[in-house]
Amino acid sequence: LENQHITLVFDKNQTLPTLDLEASFRLNGIDRDFAGSFGEIEPNKRYRWEVGLSFRYPLANQQAKSRVQQSQLAIRQQLIRIKDLEETIVSDVRNAVRDVLTNAQRVQATRISSRLAQKQLEAEEKKLQVGLATVFTTLQFQDVLAVERSNEISAITEYLKALVRLEEAKSTLLQAYNILLEPEGARLQ
Repeated sequence: LENQHITLVFDKNQTLPTLDLEASFRLNGIDRDFAGSFGEIEPNKRYRWEVGLSFRYPLANQQAKSRVQQSQLAIRQQLIRIKDLEETIVSDVRNAVRDVLTNAQRVQATRISSRLAQKQLEAEEKKLQVGLATVFTTLQFQDVLAVERSNEISAITEYLKALVRLEEAKSTLLQAYNILLEPEGARLQ
């Protein structure tokens, strides 16, 4: 956007009139060859100096005016791109926060399910010890507990991934995990 503004200022300047101060100084030597002409230079007779002003006013400078309009349009387009980028960032962060909250609730739910499955297995094992349950039903409760623990681990993993995606959406991933990048020149010292 800054570059576009600089271009706009330059293009606007191209539509303005110019006033230039011009000066020149000449020493004239007259001879048939180059080396001899230096010997013929007489400071009092063969020098000439000139000073002048040159004023230019562009008449119907359509090309410069159209470049100004193009620069103005480019600035508007850049502002729209920036606004779109801001909206995308806000949307990404909002979605990442939503994912973190959803996965946190999922972790809580799977923990509760895992604890319940653990208590059911413990009750079934006590029944097995007194002879009120079979080995088959006890093994089924062990399978249920294994599935619930697997679901809990999966939920925790998804929660941690959601936290990373949130930091990534906020562009704070490196700071969140205390990762420092050294400049390339720093390693050479």
